[in-house]
Amino acid sequence: MTKFVEQKTKQIPVKYDDNIQSAINSHLDGLRQIWRLVRTVKMDPKLTESERNESLARLFAPLSYKDIQQNFVMDGIKHDVGVSFRSSMANMMRLKRRLRQRGYVIAPGGNNKVHDFQFGRQLGIPVPRTFADGVRAEMLQLRAGTIIKPTQGANSQGVYLVQDDLSLLSIKTRMTYNDFEEAARAAGVDAVKSRWICEEAVLGADGNLAPDMKIYAFYGEPGLFIEIERGTGKNGRNRHATFGPGGDRVDVNLKYEMMSGNGIPEGAADIARTLSINTPVPFLRIDLLAGVNGCFLGEITPHPGDTYAGDLRDQADREFGEMFLEAEARLLIDLLEGKSFSSYFSVYGASPSTTHPRS
Repeated sequence: MTKFVEQKTKQIPVKYDDNIQSAINSHLDGLRQIWRLVRTVKMDPKLTESERNESLARLFAPLSYKDIQQNFVMDGIKHDVGVSFRSSMANMMRLKRRLRQRGYVIAPGGNNKVHDFQFGRQLGIPVPRTFADGVRAEMLQLRAGTIIKPTQGANSQGVYLVQDDLSLLSIKTRMTYNDFEEAARAAGVDAVKSRWICEEAVLGADGNLAPDMKIYAFYGEPGLFIEIERGTGKNGRNRHATFGPGGDRVDVNLKYEMMSGNGIPEGAADIARTLSINTPVPFLRIDLLAGVNGCFLGEITPHPGDTYAGDLRDQADREFGEMFLEAEARLLIDLLEGKSFSSYFSVYGASPSTTHPRS
């Protein structure tokens, strides 16, 4: 039986003790001020119902549900206190960790791109032609007009375009390398230990690499489309165009360098719906290559960056948080009604013993 006892405070270095306590006290004082204002707003007879609700919504917005006092539980539910995409993502990652401890691995980070392509093919999603599939570095043959990348990774680390002279152009940094091992070291990738993929390079209408289209997908419902041009902004930064589900321009990220973009390519939304509705999690980011001959699957990213405080705007965090909760509800209903996700499990498995490891 678990015993709940008061825990003794672990010793804190003296030089930090006062600063830590001061920061905690400031935070608690801020919470107390919010609750005093909540009581004042609720009791003010001069406010209209609309004014009262708007003021309460603003006061509740920065709170998480652990901050809710008992007398205001129903207000917390009414105003959806704690609804946040960032919080939902963190909770999902914690849940996946607990599942892993019990032998189930579902849509982990560091996704295996070989499996992503197998999953896409099984669902009829276009994928680039593959010339090498999970091979060791010494077996990798460079060929012009292809992309090479490690089977596991994120944020374009270790991803290169093989150019006509067989030099390697980093997709992430735009640096060019003449030696494969040097390129891998620069990306922090162990060329010897890693397994590699060599695939067809998908081209855009201008003959260059096709722009990326990254889609936030909430169990069958696309919520955001992010078009990316790599290295065309100031100081070689990426430029972005962001669109809502209806194709309208939206501003969701504080750090993006924006561009007008080309809009949502035909077929992109359907691909995102198909992949996400067949995966037993409420959220995935579907990464596509918007080529001149249509969209091709790039990879599936369960835990994307650019979603944290200081990156994602608060209003977007709230709206995507609502979509996440709706997706969780739809997923739970499907599970209760017996949906098996057979396509997903046939490719990825559910546990370390069934996830088809590469030899």
